[in-house]
Amino acid sequence: MIRSASAESMGIRRAVLRRSRRTRSVGVPVEILGLLYFIIILGAGLLLVWQPAKVAEITSQINKLEATLQDVKLRNEDLKKTVAAMESLSYIEAEARNRLGMVDPTEVRTCEILEVTPAMGPGISVASNAEPKQTGIMAVWARITQIFGSREAIAKGK
Repeated sequence: MIRSASAESMGIRRAVLRRSRRTRSVGVPVEILGLLYFIIILGAGLLLVWQPAKVAEITSQINKLEATLQDVKLRNEDLKKTVAAMESLSYIEAEARNRLGMVDPTEVRTCEILEVTPAMGPGISVASNAEPKQTGIMAVWARITQIFGSREAIAKGK
């Protein structure tokens, strides 16, 4: 019996030695597994922190763009009002009077054209009383034809 007990104890030792040898030669060291686990946990933590930060950044950009959009909409409304005011007849009439010097058809501006007679000398002008006075565009046309010497046009204009 004693012999068998020592044989059994010897068999257990051999089995333990075989197991320890197998795990040492086949397994990965614990330090590498721990480092790998740490890297995985660190990566997951960074992902969980990076994602909300990116969302906050994009939300900030969206808010800025919405504020800019609101400003542009207000500017657009102001420009529409300005265009509507510029298309009104009163504005167009005021611009025509002020910038272009136009007058209403009922308001007639006249100027008297004096004729120089050769007997009086150059530089002296006297109003001609020989013809009846004309007014408006026909008087201007008559004076132009007198300057260029076309008497037929004057006769047709009367």
